[in-house]
Amino acid sequence: MGEVYRAHDTRLGRDVAIKILAASGRTDPDALDRFKTEARSVAALSHPNILALHDIGEEDGTPFAVMELLEGQSLRERLEQGVLPWRKAAEIGIAVAEGLSAAHAKGIVHRDLKPENLFITLDGRLKILDFGLATVYRPFVAASTDDSVTPTIRTLQQLVVGTIGYMSPEQARGEDVDATSDLFSLGCVLYELTSGRRPFQRDTPSESLAAVLTLDPTDPAASDRSIPADFSRIVLHCLEKNPRERFQSARDLAFALSALLADSTVDDARRLRGTSGKSVAVLPFVNVAGDPEMEYLGDGIAEEIINTLASVPKLRVVPRSIAFRYKGRDLDPRAIGVELNARALLTGRVFERGGRLSIQVDLIDTIHESQLWGRQFVRSSADLFAVQEEIAREIGEALKVRFKGRAKKRPKAREARDSRAYQDYLRGRYHLHRWTPAGFGKAVEYFEAAVSKDPTFAPAHAGLGTAYGGMDYYGYLERAIALPRAEAASRRAVDLDDTLAEAHSTLALMRTFFHFDWKAAEQEFTRALELDEHYAFGRAFYALFLAAQGRRREAREHARRARNDDPVSPLITIMGGWVRQLNRDFVASDEEAVRVLELAPDASEGLLIRTASHEHRGKYRDAKEYLRAWLLAVGQPVDVIDQIYRSHPGDDATSYWHVRLATCELFEHLHMMNVYRAGALARVGQVDGALDLLETSVDQRAGSVVFLAVDPIVDPLHGHPRFQRILERLDLADVRLEATAAS
Repeated sequence: MGEVYRAHDTRLGRDVAIKILAASGRTDPDALDRFKTEARSVAALSHPNILALHDIGEEDGTPFAVMELLEGQSLRERLEQGVLPWRKAAEIGIAVAEGLSAAHAKGIVHRDLKPENLFITLDGRLKILDFGLATVYRPFVAASTDDSVTPTIRTLQQLVVGTIGYMSPEQARGEDVDATSDLFSLGCVLYELTSGRRPFQRDTPSESLAAVLTLDPTDPAASDRSIPADFSRIVLHCLEKNPRERFQSARDLAFALSALLADSTVDDARRLRGTSGKSVAVLPFVNVAGDPEMEYLGDGIAEEIINTLASVPKLRVVPRSIAFRYKGRDLDPRAIGVELNARALLTGRVFERGGRLSIQVDLIDTIHESQLWGRQFVRSSADLFAVQEEIAREIGEALKVRFKGRAKKRPKAREARDSRAYQDYLRGRYHLHRWTPAGFGKAVEYFEAAVSKDPTFAPAHAGLGTAYGGMDYYGYLERAIALPRAEAASRRAVDLDDTLAEAHSTLALMRTFFHFDWKAAEQEFTRALELDEHYAFGRAFYALFLAAQGRRREAREHARRARNDDPVSPLITIMGGWVRQLNRDFVASDEEAVRVLELAPDASEGLLIRTASHEHRGKYRDAKEYLRAWLLAVGQPVDVIDQIYRSHPGDDATSYWHVRLATCELFEHLHMMNVYRAGALARVGQVDGALDLLETSVDQRAGSVVFLAVDPIVDPLHGHPRFQRILERLDLADVRLEATAAS
């Protein structure tokens, strides 16, 4: 339909692609509409996995679009070299699903997903191309009043558009389509990537179309034993004829594939035999009474059962953060089993009245949708801890797995001697998981109540240390108060029970961000991960520690493992974004930030990472916009923000860094902002002021100085004698900047 040229943007100094409509298409309404549709659709989207549109226009009657220049190959070209390993196909599927999630959030359905429209860049990033057949599905047509997200589309009843072999049954029938239609097409692509053939391919187009409408595809794992049955089930779930029986969102598909890749406890031999092994997902228990004050109880019981089952050898337990996203949702055991890669599903209902607990628990086979085991427990509230252990052990018996080692020798300090202390502890965990200022405050309140009732209950001390540590790290409480309390609580937890990974991890953070004792910090991080190799929180911060030490490859690997262990945690993804920022991989850092905002739209730190990733690539106009969005998200008054931006108009570097400095000064009370403030001072020529601030920050033990050797924000200061002396004081002088060169 057109031609694409490589060009150079002289204004912004970058290479771009220019797409023009062919002469024959300029008088063809269909071709012209498709060209405009693509431009408007892509313009409404901003996602690392979707081709970026920079500008549109018309020159001498020729419509054109200025787009991101991509170098690499399409998936069709890649397929010509042979099929892909299933893990690589799953990674591609996750990237496509994440891009589709952004499009679907705007109401845009692609309608033409196929290997030709999926592109792998030279640095391994995936891009979705060609939104020329995109449409806005019905709920958005009625609701949207934003012209930027509603492409102009010629409508013709019963018009079949798409590519035979990849279109969904409803698309083939010319019916209205929604997001699930794109997921059917993606399922076709994943099938072809791993099997080398299309799921509905026949000798003629008409036969292929009939197969899409009437026939079920063969199981790709049946003919290739290297493809695990779990991956095959996910693909076939995408290819259900009825849209209501497929994954209902691209995000759900991405989560299912992420959970499968994270399944490191299932050995390769069992995969080759095509079985899912012993795997269970424990969903948050339903609070029957509906009392918000009792929500902690159902969540806490489920979390403790997860922790107990996680110690069972050869049993894969879906991480809490993944399983808990199903809270409050209608349950379809088979669909959840596929999405979470779990053979068994544990559900429960809990009710408390007058000091008595009633807990109904059911274990469901997700493949056959039959009950494996079920029982009602009626106990005194004081027996809550014991009943959780009893439930976990009966689940183990139903799944025919045995508790060994640590599960049989649970330290006494792990058990609360006072049932009221244990319930306070569960309340504290419930609020801590929110990871917000209010959540930290409530968590501290309940953890302190727990330790006052039972001073020997180690998990409550560990939780208290984590809560105070979070308040110190983010500046929610004065360091002089938060840090000593965090350290004291964590040290007490370790004294009571040296096998608590959480306590060792918090101590590692204290050694890192306050004591600047790199050797002791690494010892504590290592100890935490020896105790619990799947402790994603500790591993994510260890990755950040390694990045600060210039150990790029190790940092990247630990960030990857943390995300695999907990792929839906905004905090883990945030840490991964900062690791990639310190590693100078700004594109990957931005991609992580986008994932953060998809997982938790109110996670303002994602906007801060996007700001940094754009400023370090010289994209100052975009950086300014993300910075403004972050300032609004953290509650800065609009008039204050507007005044700063009016004082420094323009999109050049000088204007940007003055804005950045002015906004940093709004947060001069937060020690974690000191390095950025110093970097902004250096960028506007105030080098002495920057060095003064950094010297004061080291004196005050501001945590952000641990990144000085590698953080790109302070690049202008490298080579200055005073800066070198600061690095020497921190024992970071031997960390070479070259060790963090762009990958």
